[in-house]
Amino acid sequence: MNMKQKLRNRCVVIMALGLVFAATSLFAADQNWKGGSGNWSDSTGWNGGTWVSDSDAIFGNGVDAAGTVTLDSGNISVNSITFNIPGSGSYAIGRNTTETLTVSSGGIVANASAAILFDPTIGTNQVWTTGSGKTLSIGTTTNFVRGFDPGETLTIAGAGVVSASGPKVLVNGTSSTISISSGTTLEMNRGATNNVLSARNATDTGVGTLNITGSGTLKLNAAATSADYFAGTIKLDSFTGLIEFAGNGRLTQLSGFAAGQTSGKVNSGMTVDLYNYGNFAQTLSLDGLTGAGKIYRANGAAQNLSFTIGVNDTTNAGFGGTADWSGTLEVKNNNIIRIVKKGSGIQIFSGTDLRKNGNVDDAQTTIIDGGVLQVGNGGTSGQLGTAEITNNATLTFKRSNTVTQGTDFGIIRGSGQVIQKGSGTLTFSYTNTYSGATIVTNGILSLANASCLSSATDIYIYSGATNNLAFLGTNTIHSLIIDGVPKFAGVYNADNLVGYLTGGGNLRSTYPPAPKGTMIRVF
Repeated sequence: MNMKQKLRNRCVVIMALGLVFAATSLFAADQNWKGGSGNWSDSTGWNGGTWVSDSDAIFGNGVDAAGTVTLDSGNISVNSITFNIPGSGSYAIGRNTTETLTVSSGGIVANASAAILFDPTIGTNQVWTTGSGKTLSIGTTTNFVRGFDPGETLTIAGAGVVSASGPKVLVNGTSSTISISSGTTLEMNRGATNNVLSARNATDTGVGTLNITGSGTLKLNAAATSADYFAGTIKLDSFTGLIEFAGNGRLTQLSGFAAGQTSGKVNSGMTVDLYNYGNFAQTLSLDGLTGAGKIYRANGAAQNLSFTIGVNDTTNAGFGGTADWSGTLEVKNNNIIRIVKKGSGIQIFSGTDLRKNGNVDDAQTTIIDGGVLQVGNGGTSGQLGTAEITNNATLTFKRSNTVTQGTDFGIIRGSGQVIQKGSGTLTFSYTNTYSGATIVTNGILSLANASCLSSATDIYIYSGATNNLAFLGTNTIHSLIIDGVPKFAGVYNADNLVGYLTGGGNLRSTYPPAPKGTMIRVF
């Protein structure tokens, strides 16, 4: 091959590469909207001329005013959409009638608050990212997004909010997923329907299945007590984030909570109605519970529900092992809620527990199988109803006033320990049979009769705390430990343990036995 032929071949290769580069640039180039309102098909609206399908659409240049860009011709396909900060106002994408917008793998980036005024189609796996303090509003009053194919995932990321104007997610198949990243909020609104998050099939003719994953916040704005928070099949088994109930509504679907990875928050003034489940066959399982709202159960017919808390050690949703519920738990019409505490974390009940149901009150049990269930958080409120407590872990009281058995909590059984940490008075008046330790680190433990403590319990009293024996007679216990030092078996009262015991009663400890020659005071 001569030199001319080699040069000619090299020119052909260079020209071919140039054509490939030009074609790539043509079909994947950024297209910037010049500013203001207009139609998507307007060739004067884009800085590169006529819109090229599957390009990256960019709105906002920091100078020109924003506006509404209207889809006016059939189906528009974009690789990505970016909303940057405009000179003024905020951008919205609208449509004339039934035009569609398909978003592909580039997803959506909202560096400024913006809106898509209809339900876009999810073209493939993608990420929608919102900036801190920014809101991306999407959907109609009925639909959020459509076009999910099996296995596809829409990831909500960033530090802002994606707000769905309507509740319906239209899915193709049963394995579509919305993943909410940590620090991000997906806000679902009831819109013109009676649901807040609804999985529907692709044609909106039947129910669908939607997986919710991630560790961010799913905020549910119901706006009506009769609205259902979930419709269709919503799976939350892998969601380790927070569900924020920010509106009144009914929680009729509990199966999605079975794994107990999700945490819950009920905002002040809001009511969550645990509706239409019975015979302890259904369990609402949460990792932790916070908020100052109300959880309510008042079906016309008496039904039973198990409410399990702390399944994942109360570490999800940023709780760090401790969650404080300062709201109200209430049941009516002979309904029953049984509380079960699991996991190694701390769940605090610093609100009001109105689980009082007359002759079925004994069924409103509280079961502590792991970690700590704490009544009060240093203030004057905190209750557990009046039914039986089976404590096989730790039950802690921390109130600054008087907390009374029979009013604020019920009889205590089980093998776990009871701790008085509050600066107020913890009053026992029932015959409690728990065998774990009784620990008084602060305030007063007051015993109203000589059978308040079982003969199996060990009592620990620390300096600054007091055990008031407000009865006549003797309560037999296993052992008595003062400031970490065991007392020999014997009878103790306000006379021989000044500052630690008060009142007119006695405590008889049976262990450890006194050395030979020790005088034991017997009554």
